[in-house]
Parts: sequence; structure tokens; C-alpha cells
Amino acid sequence: EQAMLYSAGEGVPDPLSRGWDSELLFVPLNLTTYGKEHSRLLADWPEQLKHQAAEMPWTWHMHQAGISTEDFENNFNLREFWHVVATNVDRRGKEFVSLVEAKGGLPFFASQFHPEKNANEFEDDGQTSINATLPAHSAAAIDAMSRLAATFVNETRNFRSFGFTTDEFWRWSIAKWPVQLAADLETLWWLPAHMQVYYFPPWQAAEASGQPLVVV
Repeated sequence: EQAMLYSAGEGVPDPLSRGWDSELLFVPLNLTTYGKEHSRLLADWPEQLKHQAAEMPWTWHMHQAGISTEDFENNFNLREFWHVVATNVDRRGKEFVSLVEAKGGLPFFASQFHPEKNANEFEDDGQTSINATLPAHSAAAIDAMSRLAATFVNETRNFRSFGFTTDEFWRWSIAKWPVQLAADLETLWWLPAHMQVYYFPPWQAAEASGQPLVVV
């Protein structure tokens, strides 16, 4: 959502639309022709894995806002900047952009689904809609989502020449900030218990206010 918003060249809320029925939605990837034949994100995927991803409900969606394929095509900036790798439809049958990568070999990628969830998120017994028997938790699904992460990490290696010092690295690392599990915070009861909550000071106001900015 944010990648579409920032690259569209329009004010909020365009080009995003709300009201998508895509919370806890598990669906296969609907790969475009570009996605099947030319995508850098999927370059190391065996053909069998691509076929499985197109048939099995591996992508984990948790969104109420997104961009329809129609709105994407109607936005010149989005069309010129992004290749659509895959689409999906919500429970009402409305099609949205699900996976994109930048044109011209630029190191920008974005997914509407959450590839980080497959290997890491298991709710308590009361949440029977999320459990280890889901196809999204299968070894093949985790392999597919892990490959997306590996591509991202490989792209970041191209920026090592920036030359951050060790002190600079730790000063900006998320690891320096306090973290708690949502399960331990009564005021954030609405969050999944496993979710990590980090406390960042607001920019230009940390010392003056002393109030932390909570980022989940």
C-alpha cells in the first residue's frame, strides 16, 4: 500500500481504496505473464514451485486498503514505474495488485500480502483460523516466501559500499530500541499476542517530550 501511495504522485488517499474483504485471506498467486517469464523476484523459483504457488493458498493477506488493477492501469506514474508480477481477488471477487517490482532493474519490490508470516506466526488455540495445518504453513509455502526474503537481502548487499561505521549501524538499528510482546501489554489487547512492539522516540521531539512513539 505504501509503495503504491508514494510512487503514484497523488495525494492521500489516492490511488488506494478501502473496504477490501481481505483480512485473513489465504489465496494462490495469480502470476501475470511478466511474473511467469521475466520477474527478478521469482528468477530462482523452480517451475514446479511457481505452479504450486499459482494453485495453493500460500499468500497471507491482512488488509482492508489496497489498489485495484483498474486503478493501477489508470495511473500513469504507477504504470511507468512498476511491473505487476501477480494479482489476487478478495472475497467479493474484486481484483487487486498483489506483487510488484520496479522497472529498469531498480531495487524496489512490494507485496500486498505478508511473506514474513508463513514461517513465524502461529496463534493460540483459540484462533483456529490460523494453525499449523494451513497450506500457508507448509514447507513449500515457507520455501517460496523465504525466497522473496532472500532476494531482498541480496539486493541490500549492493549497498555495502555506503560504508556505515559500526557505531552508525547500531545507532540506526532497530535492535537498539526497547521491545515487548503485545501479550504483555494490556493497552494493546487488540494485537496478536506474538507481535513485537518497539518504542521509538518521535523525530525532533524525543528529548523535549519524553514520550515514545510505538511502532508495531
